[in-house]
Amino acid sequence: MTQAINAIIGHNKKSGVYSTAYTWQNLMGTNCHSIGLLNPAPKLWYADYSSTGVLDPTQTYTDYQPFGGWTWPALKKVSGPVRVSLCGYTGWHALVDQNWKQ
Repeated sequence: MTQAINAIIGHNKKSGVYSTAYTWQNLMGTNCHSIGLLNPAPKLWYADYSSTGVLDPTQTYTDYQPFGGWTWPALKKVSGPVRVSLCGYTGWHALVDQNWKQ
């Protein structure tokens, strides 16, 4: 992961990571705390799902628990996907997540 992010940064592009704390620990392990410490660190877009799989819709970061080295997120997924009308079509391929940024 570090190599991939450094390669993105090396091409003068911005990087970001979407994850939940639970998913991060399952995929990266409980000892992977360096990604959020990179300079510059990729922005973190996180979601907080309840044990029943429901997204926390509150538009605050009070539920955030640090993981992966990030002390604070950049974005929070608050709902999704939702159906939208896109170019005159409303259907399942016209789905968007609703996000919140402080």
